Amino acid sequence: MTKQEWILRLRRCTSKETLERVIEKNKYSLSDDELEHFN
Repeated sequence: MTKQEWILRLRRCTSKETLERVIEKNKYSLSDDELEHFN
């Protein structure tokens, strides 16, 4: 998933809880290089 795809997915979240769930679910599926884009 590209950074742009991630941003678009996160923008659809309407509450903090939903945002946290999406992040928690997907953060383990990213490689270290992919995670670096968000730092």
